[in-house]
Amino acid sequence: MRTRPDNLFQGLQVPEVGEVFDTLLCRGPVRIERILSSAEPDPVLYDQPQDEWVLLLEGHATLWVAGEALELGPGDHLFIPARTPHRVVRTSRTPPACGWPCTSCRRAAEPALVTLGRVPRT
Repeated sequence: MRTRPDNLFQGLQVPEVGEVFDTLLCRGPVRIERILSSAEPDPVLYDQPQDEWVLLLEGHATLWVAGEALELGPGDHLFIPARTPHRVVRTSRTPPACGWPCTSCRRAAEPALVTLGRVPRT
């Protein structure tokens, strides 16, 4: 394995609708992703078997986490325990996308993602 630096802000492919997930590192049960959310996030409700930690680098976002609306701005971070229903409700239009790294840790025998389905936009 070769070690080389990379940049979180280079090569961004901002979606017009929804989100883009880029895996930055995956070692054993730990996965680090870069998530870019458009101004029109998908109305998907997630209920995942792994814990997640997200850090909002740019923009503003409203998340729905277990029945509670949470507002996040640049520098805000959030721990989402495994099996906690959550979704992105709204994101800012500027900068061009909300950018956040997400770190998750799962048990090796569990699937990476369970999607409960689309929910109506609010």
